[in-house]
Amino acid sequence: MSKQEFLFFLKDNIDEITLITTLNDTLGFKIASDLYRAPNSAGFAQITTFDVGFKCGCFVTYIGKDKINEHIIARDLAKKFQCELIFEMKASDKWLHVQPSGEQREVTVIDIDVGVDIAPD
Repeated sequence: MSKQEFLFFLKDNIDEITLITTLNDTLGFKIASDLYRAPNSAGFAQITTFDVGFKCGCFVTYIGKDKINEHIIARDLAKKFQCELIFEMKASDKWLHVQPSGEQREVTVIDIDVGVDIAPD
């Protein structure tokens, strides 16, 4: 069983319970966090909020499950949250920028003072 991980940022702040519940539903297995302890969870989410840019960061680690399809999970999360997001792509140095409509494009992400945002084209 190998350890898997993924990272994404939402444009809006989402409360932790809603975020964890939506992750569990989308992934099909239980994820826990500091505030939301789940018995028999397969993974853990570290959630950070920022004041500017993409305001809600989520780093998820999990063990014993298949590798996720980044495009499908990112699209499903954006639709469920009705919020744009950026999702780190493991196969490249780009990130996947997804709109709630499901529209996707690859972007470069930059660090700003207290968060991350999309680099200008």
